[in-house]
Amino acid sequence: AHGMAKARVPSHAEWAVLWAEMACAAVTQMDEFNTQNLANTAWAHAKVGHAAPALFEEMVGKTVARVGEFKRQELTNMVWAYAKAGHASPPLFKAVAQETVARVGELNPQDLANVAFAYATAGHAAPALFEAVAGETVAQVGDFTPQGLTNMAWAYSTAGHAAPPLFEAMAGEAAARVGEFTPQGFANTTCAYATAGHAAPLLFEAVASE
Repeated sequence: AHGMAKARVPSHAEWAVLWAEMACAAVTQMDEFNTQNLANTAWAHAKVGHAAPALFEEMVGKTVARVGEFKRQELTNMVWAYAKAGHASPPLFKAVAQETVARVGELNPQDLANVAFAYATAGHAAPALFEAVAGETVAQVGDFTPQGLTNMAWAYSTAGHAAPPLFEAMAGEAAARVGEFTPQGFANTTCAYATAGHAAPLLFEAVASE
């Protein structure tokens, strides 16, 4: 399933039956899955938009029980997949949030943006997670891509999590690299700041000067 998703094999039309069969097979074989198998399976079905509620529900217990065994990218891929699939699972999001807070120093900029996106999209309240991710983002802000900065601003404004140091750090970085942003990217970033109610004069001045 993971290889098919990366190859962009769709989940509709003639491929729908195959995706459904793979989901059923995964459920029956899940006791043999390692953490990478779990994360890749969830990611694949979410990536192609294949609704597999029984599969996602079956993975919840397995993930919660073994959450400490997951690698950092596997954790972020798992919550990204559940958010993307729109599969509500408070126990899974709670367990991954606690594990992520404990290991936040392991996350790179893409991981940080993905996990913030996942929790904001899922609408799962996780203040300790957002606080930990904000602190780590400030420490790594210079390594974020413009899209990563935009995604992070969107996630925090959508989640309604006030993080002034984070917004200040991202505003300074975005203003210094304004030429690297696409027009749409900067529009989305400034919209996120407006939604969050965070004044960022340097950011808006940089936009105006472009």
